[in-house]
Amino acid sequence: MRARAAGTEDEPGRTAAGGTAVTGIESRVRSLERRVATLSDALLMLAGGLEGRPTSEPGEEPAVKAARQAYDLLLAPDEDEGADS
Repeated sequence: MRARAAGTEDEPGRTAAGGTAVTGIESRVRSLERRVATLSDALLMLAGGLEGRPTSEPGEEPAVKAARQAYDLLLAPDEDEGADS
């Protein structure tokens, strides 16, 4: 007997094997995509802080400032965290 395709009329949003709902997987993928984007933003902040800029004031510590901004960004709560539950 052949397995039914995902999202059939009998069981919309279910996998052929009767496993996890497709909408649950899509939600997890969206959450992971947001987290990867946040990590990318934090990495850009850190890289920007490590660049030597000739316009920087003496005594200014751009790497420390960038590290703090990246840290704060990574600790910020996920905007959709409550919506996924």
